[in-house]
Amino acid sequence: MATTVYIDGVQGPLSAGQTTQVGGTQGPNATHNSTGAAGEFIGANFNYIKITTPDLNAARGVDANGELQALPRMIQTIQERASTVVVNQSTTTTSVIVEGPHGWTQSDLQTAIQALAVVDGVSLAGATVTVADALTLA
Repeated sequence: MATTVYIDGVQGPLSAGQTTQVGGTQGPNATHNSTGAAGEFIGANFNYIKITTPDLNAARGVDANGELQALPRMIQTIQERASTVVVNQSTTTTSVIVEGPHGWTQSDLQTAIQALAVVDGVSLAGATVTVADALTLA
């Protein structure tokens, strides 16, 4: 029987990137029957999210009214369905590592971030999102 998850009240199967496997290494060729050698991660697999937006350098905290600015609002949105491990932001690229399983598809997350519209003067309406279950270094 496949593991399922409920997202917005709709039951669906977990994708390969959303399932939890304990031990072993990360990525598509992971083996999870190892004895836990040094350097291995014991826990759920990581998933990698890349978000491209307008410049967020001035929108990383709270505004004068105490409201969250664009970057923390995006992270708050991600955390509705995922546990954030790391956030790295530089100008127009935000990289987020989340622990799986998570409840976001790439298109659902992009739609949710775009739905934030304009946050403290920064338009997120054209944000693009990429979700991967293996880290690719440039």
